[in-house]
Amino acid sequence: MGILPALGEISKGLVERVGSLLVAFQAFHSPAISTTRTLSPSGSFNCRHPRVLIVAGHSADPNAIGLNTGVTEAYLKGAPATTINGFTPVGVTNPLGRIDTTGHLVDNLSYTLGRHQLKIGGEYRRANLDVFYDTDKRGRFLFDGARGPWSSSTASGNLKSMADFLAGYTSNASGAIIVRGQLQRDYIQNSFDFWIHDNWQLSPTLNLNFGVRYTYHGPLSDKKDTLSTFVPGKGFVSSLYPRDLNNFMPRLGFAWTPQRNGKTVVRGSFGFFNDVPPLNFLVANTGMPNGGSAGVHANPGGAAPVYTIALSSINLTTGTPIFGAASPRPPFGAFAINPDFATPYVMNMNLNVQQQLTSSTLLQVGYVGSQGRKLSFLRNINAPLPGTTGTVAARRPFAAAYPELAAINELASNVNSSYHSMQTQLRQTMAKGFTGVLNYTWGHAIDFGSDVRNNLPTNSYDLTNEKGNASFDTRHNLTAFMSYEVPVFTKALPLLMKGWQLNSLITAYGGQPLNLLAGTNISTSGDGRDPVNLVGNPFSGVVQPTGTRSVRYFNAAAFAAPAAGTFGNIGRNALYGPGFGALDFSVFKTTAITERVSTQFRLEVFNLTNRTNWANPGTSLSNRAAFGIMTNTRNGGGAPGIGVGEPRNIQLALKFVF
Repeated sequence: MGILPALGEISKGLVERVGSLLVAFQAFHSPAISTTRTLSPSGSFNCRHPRVLIVAGHSADPNAIGLNTGVTEAYLKGAPATTINGFTPVGVTNPLGRIDTTGHLVDNLSYTLGRHQLKIGGEYRRANLDVFYDTDKRGRFLFDGARGPWSSSTASGNLKSMADFLAGYTSNASGAIIVRGQLQRDYIQNSFDFWIHDNWQLSPTLNLNFGVRYTYHGPLSDKKDTLSTFVPGKGFVSSLYPRDLNNFMPRLGFAWTPQRNGKTVVRGSFGFFNDVPPLNFLVANTGMPNGGSAGVHANPGGAAPVYTIALSSINLTTGTPIFGAASPRPPFGAFAINPDFATPYVMNMNLNVQQQLTSSTLLQVGYVGSQGRKLSFLRNINAPLPGTTGTVAARRPFAAAYPELAAINELASNVNSSYHSMQTQLRQTMAKGFTGVLNYTWGHAIDFGSDVRNNLPTNSYDLTNEKGNASFDTRHNLTAFMSYEVPVFTKALPLLMKGWQLNSLITAYGGQPLNLLAGTNISTSGDGRDPVNLVGNPFSGVVQPTGTRSVRYFNAAAFAAPAAGTFGNIGRNALYGPGFGALDFSVFKTTAITERVSTQFRLEVFNLTNRTNWANPGTSLSNRAAFGIMTNTRNGGGAPGIGVGEPRNIQLALKFVF
């Protein structure tokens, strides 16, 4: 017997047992009410097509021009990733690819019992991911202007960074990084879900729905047992994190009409929902800014060690091996998963009132919120201890026990988030040819880090300053759509006078947060997240530049670099950038040719007022020339297109409808 037929037999037995209990309940609850049962076992197998990216153009050999990175593999030949602060990064994209294969076994039972609609089901999933991210295999270099004798000069930050590059002075914060070792892995994860839900029509004016879902996401593993995590006191171990068996997620919702067939409806819900940490939290496809390893596949321990070599304050000289000769030289970056790592979850809640104002007008006002718990967060548990003296290596907490390790980025589930919003909608259906919808949302999202993969904290030993506005937080959101079908005022010229329609779309949004950073390793943490000091009013005394189309958004003189070895005082995402919006307008003319064939002529104008929607200004204090300056629109200043940030665009179209 195959798996699916066997599952069907098992489910059929379960149906009989559950059914007998429900029938007994029915007899007690309402003996005259009939029941229906539906069983739907199923299974599936999904394979995502392979995605492999190996960029051509490997003629550039850094070793041939004296930049001795030690890379010899033909497919890795090419320019290493190079960042000069204030300039666009350059370098060939590292090879990467993945094949995702997932098998599902699903069984659902639906059971109608009088006023109850019960649903019981379960799902088993086995995911197999063949992944390789050759992150930093070509090498990565950073020049930030903090090394040369000109670092204390009054020259602009980008000029000092360029001077460091020309002199071969890499940053004192992991300025030269390379990865050596095999990064390809075959990952496996098993998951299981079970749910039971009841939709109960308690009365003609009140409906309740409630239930519970249990979720289990097994720990990540690989076929050859080559993954490892760093555990203080134990070194590198293959058991990544413990199983989490406590994920029971209840849900409750209701819909209530105070008066039968009335014009008011009140709805509300509250529920717990599990999240799944993406693979990229554990296996990043980008390098860590502090030189820590990219994930559990890239640790310098276990059955297949991978060495992330991160060097600081080195001088590049022609022909000299940068990262050592035959064998990798420490210190190495590492990756850890907190032993208490657990499955994150979110509590979603909402309460809204819908009121019919007229036969064609509807108003809805409500609260929507969420509370995230046990969210994933990355910090460096081996960062140099703030306020201590001595070399960077000596100031690391694990310097004595593990002298060969530098940055150790640990993934933990120890932070929270919150979102609160008021959401309103006014909807006007067809009334004398007019249709319109107006939506406005005021919301506020707070978290400790909106990008887990590369979002290291300012100070890994004190997360107080990390709680702030989420990077995607937008306080005000307004959209309005209006459509008007122009009436026919005369019977003359019917082909010309009939079928006109006017449409308009208005969008308006508040600005998004700005995270102001020093851009250099002032604190000596090496994590690249040093904030600036706020010393004045950013929006006072703003003087616009001359001879350029750029616009100054805030006064750069209101900020200063913190003292050496300290962190700045401004909070994460403390300021907001410029708001943005657009007015789009269109005219449609529909002409009937036959009963089944018609044409529609469309004149569409996007950003009718040609508003300039600026992108956020520069936020790195080390690049004074761009700090606080808006130089581009939101869509990057590319070819004209459609969307907020683009200039006015006019589009003509003729459609045949049949």
